[in-house]
Amino acid sequence: MLYEEFKKKAVNEILSYLPEEYSSHRVKVTEIHKVNKKLESLIIAPEATEHMIPNLYLNELYDYYMGGKSFHETMEHAAEFYLQGISMVKTIAMRNEFRISEDKIVCQLINTEKNQNLINRVPHRSWLDLTIIYRVISPIEEGGFNSTIIYDSLAEKKGWSEEQLYRLSMENTPLLLPLTTDEIQGAFDIISNTDKTLGACAVLFQSVLEYEAEQMDGDFFLIPSSIHEMLVVPAEGHEKEGLQKVLLECNRKVLDEMEILSDSIYFYDRKRGEVSIA
Repeated sequence: MLYEEFKKKAVNEILSYLPEEYSSHRVKVTEIHKVNKKLESLIIAPEATEHMIPNLYLNELYDYYMGGKSFHETMEHAAEFYLQGISMVKTIAMRNEFRISEDKIVCQLINTEKNQNLINRVPHRSWLDLTIIYRVISPIEEGGFNSTIIYDSLAEKKGWSEEQLYRLSMENTPLLLPLTTDEIQGAFDIISNTDKTLGACAVLFQSVLEYEAEQMDGDFFLIPSSIHEMLVVPAEGHEKEGLQKVLLECNRKVLDEMEILSDSIYFYDRKRGEVSIA
């Protein structure tokens, strides 16, 4: 069964795999814009709801089906996942763990070219050839955190301007996701945060750049090894071309598409205190 046929059949039959109480729910396919990626999601919801709804990503379900499962088994799997998601959403709502508040706003760097559809729907600002967007995070008991992108609709509802979001994220990010520097065998440093998640935005903080300039005793290159971290390599003894080759190899053959930040190498001029594209 080809993808489009699978999608149509899933829309028509998914409710029959759910308990009777869901029989009057609407089923539709919607586009979900993730970082670096556009996905199609099967949305199952009552006519009116203000609650979060679990996403059933159709490409993942189709991969499950193509992996040797029958359509019936795939729909049973989807229904089970959906019901687990509904239960989780109710638990979060009851515990009020995911509070949308100003003190939980942080920043993230994403690739501008790959994310135009997403960027058009969110408050943002440009940083060289990348884009700063904003998220609300909530720590979880097991460690780490959950997060959600702040779309225009949420910003408007809360009365948050982009300027305000930027200011809040610059204040909150180092507090909620403390910035870190790790030295790797004396060859280069890695800047990120304590959770090693969405940590490439550490490059936005002048204190981090100045610290690295002291460590490197001069100018340095920044290699965007993923959305989670940046590598810092001293300019002395290294050429952009060699670093560029390594970065492209990593982006094409190692990283998952959703974790790629950029193909560009960046340069920090210590004297001017500025980052530019190398």
